[in-house]
Amino acid sequence: MNRRVLAAAAAVVLTLVGGSIAEETTTKLDVKVLYAGAPDAPRTKEFAEFLGRTFSKVGTIDAATLSTETAREFDVVIVDSPNGGNHGDRKIAALGRGFDKPTILIGAAGGDVLQLLDIKLDWL
Repeated sequence: MNRRVLAAAAAVVLTLVGGSIAEETTTKLDVKVLYAGAPDAPRTKEFAEFLGRTFSKVGTIDAATLSTETAREFDVVIVDSPNGGNHGDRKIAALGRGFDKPTILIGAAGGDVLQLLDIKLDWL
């Protein structure tokens, strides 16, 4: 896998975990991040603003429309539970095994993606 893409994924994780990085950075990283969640949720707006302080481009999309095509122009994808963990009747995109973007999975929506891809990442 491309080292630049791995570095971008690591930068996103560090930003999510250690929020101080975003506050101290004056130059934005040349990384394009796509946040897939619920477009109408306050959480989506908050994540976009938070990530926008560190990364050159941040996009948001409804998790139901996430695909290889909609993520094409981004380096890293974050799939989050719409409405902070309660995604109710919202559907998560059925991503196929051809989806090869570095992806951070958060909450129930992340678990849904794992189930759709038949990937075991849970209690053994």
